[in-house]
Amino acid sequence: MDASTTGRGKRPGAWVRHLYRRDLGTFAARQAHAGAPRRNPPVGLRGVTGDRATATYAAHPYWSKKPHELLLACVELFTRPGDLVLDPFAGSGGLPLLASRLGRPAIALDRSAAAVFITDGLSRLTSDLEVRVEMRRVLKAAGVNQLYATRCHRCGGAAETQYAVWRDVLRCAVCGRDYTRQRGRAIHCPSCHSRSRRGALRVGERLTEIAAVCRAGCVPARFRRNGGQRDPAARSAWRTYDLPSALRTRRGDARLPRERIPAGLKTAEVLARGIRRVDQMFTPRNAVAMARVRDAIDRDRSGATTALRLAWHAALIGT
Repeated sequence: MDASTTGRGKRPGAWVRHLYRRDLGTFAARQAHAGAPRRNPPVGLRGVTGDRATATYAAHPYWSKKPHELLLACVELFTRPGDLVLDPFAGSGGLPLLASRLGRPAIALDRSAAAVFITDGLSRLTSDLEVRVEMRRVLKAAGVNQLYATRCHRCGGAAETQYAVWRDVLRCAVCGRDYTRQRGRAIHCPSCHSRSRRGALRVGERLTEIAAVCRAGCVPARFRRNGGQRDPAARSAWRTYDLPSALRTRRGDARLPRERIPAGLKTAEVLARGIRRVDQMFTPRNAVAMARVRDAIDRDRSGATTALRLAWHAALIGT
C-alpha cells in the first residue's frame, strides 16, 4: 500500500511526506507519546450536522465521502492532541487532513493511486483563497478567456460565455434518423416514436444555448442566447460568435486523449451513451481549454504545482 504521513507542529501545506513502502514503524515510534489512549468517549456526546459545503470537502470529488464536520467531530471526540491517527482506507484524505490540523499526526493508507494523488494535493492546499489566486494567474497565462469570448447582441460590446448547454444527438435504431435529446423528456424518436432507451445510440452532441455576461455596461449584464430567438441580432450573433467559438479546435492546439474507455461497472453508463474514447467526454472548446491550462501548470515554477494540478483535476471532472 502507498502511505502518506502527517507530522505534528508543521505549517499547513508542508506536512505531508510519502513513505511508499518505507518503515512506518519508525514514524509511529517517533510520533508516539507517553499518555494512555482514550478508551471511552467523554460525557456530553452530541449530534453533528454535516452539510458537505466546507472548502476541504469541496476541494475534490470522491466516492462515498463523509461530511468533514462529522470527521472533525470524531477526531476531537476520540483522540487528544498528539495522538497518532491511522486511516487505513484514506480515500480523498479528509480524516488525516483534519487530524493534522488539530495537532494529531496521521498515517494515511490506500491502494488507489488516485486516492494518494488527491490526499497529497489536498494536504498541500494552504487556503482556498491562495489556490484561487494562483489558478487565476495560470488561466491568464494559458489564454483561456479568449476561448470563451463572444459579443453582446444588444450593444455589440465584448461579452464572456459563462456556460453552454449541449444536447446529445441520438440515432434511432428503428428508423435510423438523428434527433436531439431534450432534458427532462422521455427518450423517443420524433419520427417513429420509439421510446426504448436501447433503441437509440449517441452519435454526437449539439450546442443549443449559451449564457453570457456583457462586459460593455449593459443592464442587466447577463443574457442567454440560442439559434431560435426572434431577435435577428441574437440569431446573427449566435451564428457569428457562439457556434464558431464553441466548436473551436486548432490542429496541434491540444493533444486530445484518444484512449478507449475500458468496460466496467463504473463506465457502463458512459459506454451505453455511445462514448467510446476519452476525448468524446468533452466538448471541443473545453478540451482545448483544459489542455492549455495543464500545459501552463506543468510549466509553472511558483512552487504551487501540486495544488494547481489537484484543482485542475477537480475541474476536469466537472467539464
